Amino acid sequence: MHWDYYWYEIRRYITASLYFLCSYGAAWLVLLTKQELCSRQVVGPGRMVRLSDRRHLSYTEATLMEIQRLSNIAIFTIPHVAVCDTTINGFKIPKNTILIPSLISVHFDETIWRDPKVFNPERFLNQNNDIINKENLIPFSLGPRICPGESLARSELFLIFSNLLHRFEFSKVDPADILSFEGITGITTTPSPYRLKAELR
Repeated sequence: MHWDYYWYEIRRYITASLYFLCSYGAAWLVLLTKQELCSRQVVGPGRMVRLSDRRHLSYTEATLMEIQRLSNIAIFTIPHVAVCDTTINGFKIPKNTILIPSLISVHFDETIWRDPKVFNPERFLNQNNDIINKENLIPFSLGPRICPGESLARSELFLIFSNLLHRFEFSKVDPADILSFEGITGITTTPSPYRLKAELR
C-alpha cells in the first residue's frame, strides 16, 4: 500500500483518540488534576512538553493506554488466513479459513482485566508509578502485521495530549451535560458528539 494511505489512517486514529481523550478528561476532573500536576512538576510553565519528558510523565502515559483500551478505535485487525487445520476453544478452524480477530474482546476480557469497563489508568502503573506494559493491550494489533504506524501514533498522541492538558483546562460546557463513551462504530470507532470548554491556564 502507498505511504499516503498509512499516513491517512494514522491521522484518523490520532484524531479519534484525541476526541476520546478530551471527553474522558472532561468527565474525570481528577484525571485532569493529576495530569496537570505531573506536567507542572516535570515540565514547568515555561515550555512545551517534549518526547523526552515521556518517561517522567507515567500517569499521562498510563491514561493514554487506558483510553486506548476502552475506546477500541480499531475494533478488528486486518483479515488473516488459517495456515493449517486447528482448534481454538473447542471450535474447529479448517485450513484457509479467513479470520478477523476482535480487539475489543481482548480489551474487555474479564479474565485479563479487573473491572474491564471501569476507567482506571492505575491498572498500568506499579507501586513506584512505573509503567506496566500489558501484553494484552493491543490497540495496534500485534505480531508480523502490527500497524506500521504504531510508534508514530503513540508519540504524537503523547505530545498532543500532554501539551493540551499542560496549556488548557478542560471542562463541560454545562455541568448537566452527559458525556457518552459508547462511541459510533463504523470501520473504526469515533466518539459520540459532545461539547467541551477549553480555557487557557
